Amino acid sequence: MLNNLSTPQKQISPIHYRAMLKSEFARMMGVSMSTFRKYVKPHWKKLRNMGIDKNARLLPPKAVCYLCNVLSVDLYEDELRGR
Repeated sequence: MLNNLSTPQKQISPIHYRAMLKSEFARMMGVSMSTFRKYVKPHWKKLRNMGIDKNARLLPPKAVCYLCNVLSVDLYEDELRGR
């Protein structure tokens, strides 16, 4: 009998983040914009250091990646491709 651990597993390619509107990111998280702002508020200092203005509508890929990591958000590849 073969052990499942001995069979090679298919390597999953890393997800490439894309620029995303704040409203789009909030929708993918399943929250309203006001809730999104509350979640992001403690992280604005770090986002400002990345060069992102509080009033910006578009989040660059590095900000999307950072927010996914700190907010524990899993975005799937089809969502990141824009379908």
